[in-house]
Amino acid sequence: MHPAFSRLYDSSRGLFWNFPDAKVKQVWANVEIMGDSYINNARPRLSIEDDKGCNHFTLIDYLSQADPTYRSLIQDLANFDQEQSVIEMYQSEFSRFFIPERNYLVLWVIQKRFETIRNLL
Repeated sequence: MHPAFSRLYDSSRGLFWNFPDAKVKQVWANVEIMGDSYINNARPRLSIEDDKGCNHFTLIDYLSQADPTYRSLIQDLANFDQEQSVIEMYQSEFSRFFIPERNYLVLWVIQKRFETIRNLL
């Protein structure tokens, strides 16, 4: 048996579930500042010994450097084809439930996260 990963994992806060539409519109209007802050200030449920407050990207960077197997796995999960697959899944299964600005913002976050992870490697 092999591990399976969710193509789009959301801890309920990762995709703005708790933001009313008015707040989503505000974030989208200032996405380069507020969006970057949002994804960079998100924290995983686990950390590393040397940085208990690390963000997701710091944790992924740490794991990618800790073991070549982890690095390879992260590369496979963060490649452009995987990104497109997640975007297509989101658009086909979820986007119809949300206002356009929320969809733009969620897609921006997905793309930014994938891009940032690929740049770590």
